Amino acid sequence: MAWRPATFDEVQRIVAEQLLACTPAQRAMFERIRIAPRRLPILRGNSIEHVFAVAEVADQLLFWEDVEEGFELARPGADGVLRDDGADQLEMTHVLHQLLERDARRE
Repeated sequence: MAWRPATFDEVQRIVAEQLLACTPAQRAMFERIRIAPRRLPILRGNSIEHVFAVAEVADQLLFWEDVEEGFELARPGADGVLRDDGADQLEMTHVLHQLLERDARRE
């Protein structure tokens, strides 16, 4: 099957499904950082494509990377464009676990 970009509805479904596998603490963390999903440009190679951000943590956005089929955290550039520097294939539970650990280290 040929690749195609994820739709808004698909990303919403993925978020809902993956939150079911999260712990109560992880779900609470997500509710604190959750944003209305928004479509953002991402530079892949020499092309601008789009992904959906679903949460914001400080200056980073959590988005579904539909090529790698996983969640990633990244800072948009000054132009608002995400750079496709990562190759993460993280599930929501893994990203939220990392964020909770980061918060615990700051305390």
